[in-house]
Amino acid sequence: MLLCAVPHNMLLRHLHVYNFKNYEDQYLEFAEGCHVLMGMNGSGKTNLLDAIYYLGFTKSAFATADGQNVREGQHQFLVKGKFERPTGVAEVTCAFQKGKKSVRENDVEYTRLAEHIGKYPVVLICPRDGELVTGSSESRRRFFDSLLSQLFPDYLTELIRYNYYLKQRNALLQLSAQSGRVDYDLFAQYHQHLAASASVIIGYRQRLLPVFTQRLVQHYSFVCGGTGEQPDIGYEFSSPGPGLAEQLQRAIPTDLVALRTTIGPHRDRFTFSLSGRDLRKFGSQGQQKSFVVALKLAEFQTLERPGDKPILLLDDIFDKLDDQRVKKLMELMKSDTFGQVFISDASPIRAGRIFEQAGILPRLYRVEQGRVIPA
Repeated sequence: MLLCAVPHNMLLRHLHVYNFKNYEDQYLEFAEGCHVLMGMNGSGKTNLLDAIYYLGFTKSAFATADGQNVREGQHQFLVKGKFERPTGVAEVTCAFQKGKKSVRENDVEYTRLAEHIGKYPVVLICPRDGELVTGSSESRRRFFDSLLSQLFPDYLTELIRYNYYLKQRNALLQLSAQSGRVDYDLFAQYHQHLAASASVIIGYRQRLLPVFTQRLVQHYSFVCGGTGEQPDIGYEFSSPGPGLAEQLQRAIPTDLVALRTTIGPHRDRFTFSLSGRDLRKFGSQGQQKSFVVALKLAEFQTLERPGDKPILLLDDIFDKLDDQRVKKLMELMKSDTFGQVFISDASPIRAGRIFEQAGILPRLYRVEQGRVIPA
């Protein structure tokens, strides 16, 4: 049994997964500190991390549809976690059955899933994070939208509202193109709603960037050992100036050809640079990896609250990062920068060597075909 001492930070004490991905029925108890999941590729290490992620975000980090999380041959899944904080204990239950998802906190079901986002912060670092640098603008927007949604409920509310009216406008564009008739008055109504939400979205993004960029600079310097390189984040508008409602109205002919809305915060671009040069085009692989690690560390720091650190999930990073970057992460772990940490790795020998060199004694688990066994 685990000790029941009051935790200094948020802890996931109990985890129950049922028919989630390759897990039939697994119950686990966790303590403070670092937990390492070891097993062959495909055994279920990442799936367990994803279950923890699901508790924080009410969705998978990897599957686009909830039905993809159901174990093969089954029709439902359940992920349940008990969290402890200095302020008390709470149980979160996420269930999916017959195409419907429900999320409960202490047996009270949410009427809006958005109310849950940000309550149990989780930061995931995984191999695909490289897409934040090398991928499309959409991946970078999604990163900042997720971060801001956890920090500010108003941001998530307006983002949902904006996306609703954006969907309506795009549907009206397609209908107008098919029929040859354009209802400019109806478009104008949509544009007022879009402009109102866009103002809030852009305002939050602009307020976040200076603080976030400063943290990024600090973490990049730490990860790289003070190279003097200067990372930066830019924000580029898709619309030519103020007055989005009027600009959307003028853009109707262009958007009728494109069959989509071509301006607005859903098309704005976040850019990453290093000493004034586009990181995607000119950054070396090492510089890009360092930038991504610094970006995720800045995310962790931004979500951190006094006495309430996010849960950190590290998926297969020892295989993707070089010794220098792994060493820096271990330094942070040893200095208690993080709270509860879950790490997956396919090589027990490698993981053991890394933690031994860092002077960290983690709790070890062996994962075998959807079963987790304390080592």
